[in-house]
Amino acid sequence: MPLTGTGRLDQPQASRTYIAVSAKLARDSAFPFEKGDKLAITIDGDRLIVEKA
Repeated sequence: MPLTGTGRLDQPQASRTYIAVSAKLARDSAFPFEKGDKLAITIDGDRLIVEKA
């Protein structure tokens, strides 16, 4: 079953936007990212696709 969780969008500065992922999701052994990974981000219609670069 695919991982699902909640998150939120935060924009503390006009030049930066952050997407927060719940800790429960990020700590799961199937979570594909680690601190420092470079990411490729694509907008496809109303979807945001995040992959390792």
